[in-house]
Amino acid sequence: MYFVGVFGPFFSAIIVTWITESKSGLWQWLRRTFNFRISIGWYLLGGLLGPICVAFYQFSLYLLLGGESDFSKANPWWNYFISVPIGALFAGGNEEPGWRGFALPQLLKKQHPLVASLFLGIMWAIWHIPFTFSTGGENIDYNWSAWFIINTTGLSIIMTWLYFKSSMSVIPVMLFHQGTNHIWHYFQMPSDVISGLPDWIVLKTIVYWTIAIILVIVTKGRLGSSVERHNIKPLKRPAIN
Repeated sequence: MYFVGVFGPFFSAIIVTWITESKSGLWQWLRRTFNFRISIGWYLLGGLLGPICVAFYQFSLYLLLGGESDFSKANPWWNYFISVPIGALFAGGNEEPGWRGFALPQLLKKQHPLVASLFLGIMWAIWHIPFTFSTGGENIDYNWSAWFIINTTGLSIIMTWLYFKSSMSVIPVMLFHQGTNHIWHYFQMPSDVISGLPDWIVLKTIVYWTIAIILVIVTKGRLGSSVERHNIKPLKRPAIN
């Protein structure tokens, strides 16, 4: 289940691209998707600054709700700089060539970036649920799964913005994906702060959706895309009689 979950989206993108666009089309897709020639700032934002800001925001909410801090079991920070690049290649980050590198551009041919991000976020969450239950079903219920879907759609909006701003290179997105998965090892939150709810995923959802809403407002819904450059389909507006 682990290898299917981690490598499935990427391998699926390779297979479909090879079948529909031949070997030459596959190489073009790989070069476009793994574009290394971007500003170092996007590497830093995706791999370090972004995950730290997300974790610090969630940790602040946790403390405001009465949570107790405990850094005694936190990982040493040097471990982050080893684990995240490796994880981006062989763990969660490796999904991104399939999700953002292939599925998102295909959706954008017919959908507005915001609509495409929401749809992709739901599919991304559903993809994870079987693996989540298979590894921790005794601690996870359907309430948690509902929050996970909401959480992932908010994160998907952020990922779309990062993808566009980094010149449609999937590398910063891979780093951000893995970084946000791994950063919690350095901000331990042992207390239950929201009664009756899976507080860790609820706080994480609040964080992602706060950032997502800000990005939607600031970019006027385009999430960093350019209609002229990326052939983006505009949002449909109701006709006025």
